Amino acid sequence: MIEIKKAGVEQAGIIKKVMHESFKEYNHFDPPSGAMKETEESIALSLAAGEEWAAVLYENGIPLGMIRVKEEDTRFYFMRLSVLPEARGRGYARALISWVEAEAEKAGKEEVYCKVRCTTEGNIRRYEKLGYRVYRTITVTKLGTPFDIVAMSKPLYT
Repeated sequence: MIEIKKAGVEQAGIIKKVMHESFKEYNHFDPPSGAMKETEESIALSLAAGEEWAAVLYENGIPLGMIRVKEEDTRFYFMRLSVLPEARGRGYARALISWVEAEAEKAGKEEVYCKVRCTTEGNIRRYEKLGYRVYRTITVTKLGTPFDIVAMSKPLYT
């Protein structure tokens, strides 16, 4: 049985574990994903401060995916979408995104958006299949290395 539950501070360890396992494949990026530098403590502090919230996807009580969300005036920004490698291909990422979109609609938001490295073309295609469109390309510099990301959004029709 699949369940998606909003996560509290007490799930920060689960969120970190799922995220780190899921983002390992991006360790070769220059610079590597900032997700790998996040700690259970930093995630817990962000959740406790209300800077973001998160949801965890469970199958038969086992955490297999998670998503983190920042709420803005008219939209939700999702980030760090993670599904464990052994659980991919089962629609869990789609389920997490759909769950966030439903939460955004309940909150009266106009859109949901995310940011994706341009080098993760497969991720960009996945989001496009879910109705997200690139609306901006941004050059970011981390650790002295510039790289491009795209901002992608999906309008919500409530």
